[in-house]
Amino acid sequence: MPKVITERILKYISRIKLWRKSETVWLLCRYWSLKREARRGAPLLKRLHLEPWTAAAGTKVLTEEEKLMRLDVRFIESLPFLFFCRTTADPTLLSIQQLIRLRQDLINVQSLNGLVRDRECRKHRQNEIVYEVLSQALFPSHAHLRTAFEKITV
Repeated sequence: MPKVITERILKYISRIKLWRKSETVWLLCRYWSLKREARRGAPLLKRLHLEPWTAAAGTKVLTEEEKLMRLDVRFIESLPFLFFCRTTADPTLLSIQQLIRLRQDLINVQSLNGLVRDRECRKHRQNEIVYEVLSQALFPSHAHLRTAFEKITV
């Protein structure tokens, strides 16, 4: 790594107080050079568009209504049996489609809930087994002492 780069950066940040400034700058430069090498010379930062007409071209902000309409259109196109709804703008059909979508989402949530429940049961069983093994290893005479103590107290 060229020493010129680190010297330029050190000159640029001379007013900033850092502990081990030269070592830190050297490590950062080394990191970025290795990262650039790993990307086969591709720039690490994408080109910044400073002109307002280029930066604002792809950043159209959608309203909530437009987002919902987009989702509804994608959902309608994915359903073959509702092909006739694509041309109509009947609000009842849209609500039916939303209900169908909601039902499918609820089915998905139900299946995920079952998977989570099974996972948690397995984790609980694993914890019980680990507890039994550790208790037998750490306290081998605990069960005998407990029964003897119960006989004495009764």
